[in-house]
Formats: sequence, structure tokens, C-alpha cells
Amino acid sequence: RLFVRNLPYSLTPSTLLPHFPNATDANVPTDSKGRSKGYAFITFPNSRACSAYVSQRCTASSKEARFGDDAGYSTVIAGRNCTVAYARPKHNPEDDACSGREMTYKARLELRRRAGAGGEEDKKSWNDTYLDSSEVRSYVSKSMGMEAADAFDVDDKGLAAKVALAEADVIAYVRGWLDDLGYGGSEGDERSTTAILVKNLPHTITRPTLAKSMSCHGKVSAIHVPKCGMVAVVVFEGEGEARKAMRRAAYSRVGGRPVYLER
Repeated sequence: RLFVRNLPYSLTPSTLLPHFPNATDANVPTDSKGRSKGYAFITFPNSRACSAYVSQRCTASSKEARFGDDAGYSTVIAGRNCTVAYARPKHNPEDDACSGREMTYKARLELRRRAGAGGEEDKKSWNDTYLDSSEVRSYVSKSMGMEAADAFDVDDKGLAAKVALAEADVIAYVRGWLDDLGYGGSEGDERSTTAILVKNLPHTITRPTLAKSMSCHGKVSAIHVPKCGMVAVVVFEGEGEARKAMRRAAYSRVGGRPVYLER
């Protein structure tokens, strides 16, 4: 990754990325009002592509170009002379010998999952209609006016089939709901840059509750929740706000459950 500063405040991730051939992502941090802070992090597929950009497009102003140094490399972007430096890895409390606190396995696991939120491994292991089986049973039994223990009796030999049918029915409804919103699509389709699919929610989730949780991570313009709960589509006011929310809200807890996010 490269750290670039002194950027024009008008640049957005989509307009900045073309200035970096072979780069895969441009992260432009914004303030509470959604305005660029004038710096960005540029991600390349590998160190060779990153080094090639620096050697071909930048002018060296010191032998060491690292995040935080006063001098690094310089290049011209959108008419401005910008400073470019190799970004340092994010600080990981798990490896902080000075923290004075030993982290539990659960805490270390959550830290790793947050760090990789939205990455390729997430895309492989998630699907658009992930639903928790216990929440499906609770929703279906509530819709029938019954207790979950009565609607899905553990002593019933056909319990597995009942649960499978209930899940299939709810999944079909959620897929139709997503299609109606215009966020259905299929694997490989271009994803929205401002909408995030929130999963693993309780079936009792409400818009006000979700709005209160998600607005802490970015400016929300709309929230869509199906009648069955469990999933939601949160639309943010801009691409930068959505990116910020993806980083901050991944695996945070809403309604007592860790939420999974997907573009």
C-alpha cells in the first residue's frame, strides 16, 4: 500500500484510482461531514506493482520512504504536487507487547475477522442470503402464532425436513425482496458502492434500532428491512461513507448478534 497526501479535496476513490495504474483500491478517509481529509491509501495487488509505480511515476526525495517520515517520494496528481510513501501495516493490538493485557482466543479471532472484512475470503465464505437457523425457526413459529418449541419439536423425526423447508421459504422471500429493491443480481455482477447488505440480524430487528447502530459508522441515507428481519440493506450518503462503515461496523453487535457485511 501507498500513503498519499496533499491531494485535492475534490478527489473521490473512483476519480483517484485511475491515477494509479494496476492499483486495486483507493481509500480516501473523510471527516464527519463527508469531506476528504486530503490523503489516501492506495492498494496494489502485490509489492512488485507497488514498487513499479513508485519507480516509474515518482521522484525520490529520500532514501527511506515510509509512512510518517517527513520526506518520501513526490508525484503530481490532478495538478498538485503530492507526497507518496510506503504505508506501514496497521497497528495490531494482538502483537503489542506493551499492551499489558493478554487477549483471549475469541478476541484475537474477532480482531482477525475485522481486519479481513470485505476481503476475498469473506466473499468466498458468505452468500447474499445467509440466515441463522434459530432465527428462522423463531420467525416462522411466531408467524404461525406458536412457540418455537411447539412448532419445531425436537422429538419430531421430521424436524430436519421442517427446518429445511422453513429456511428455503424464508430465503426465497429474501431473494425476491432483494430483487424488488434492485440489489438482487448474481455472482460477478458489479456491486453497489453505497449500499451494504447487513446479515445475521435478529428477526425482531427494526429500522430505528438498526439506524441507531449504523449511523455511528457513517452517514445513512436509507434503511430497508424485510418483514422477516434477519437481513437489511443500508444505503449510505456516499462511497466514502460506505467504505468507512464496512471497516468500522464489520462484526459489531446489533441486537446482541455480530453482524456480517457485504457490498
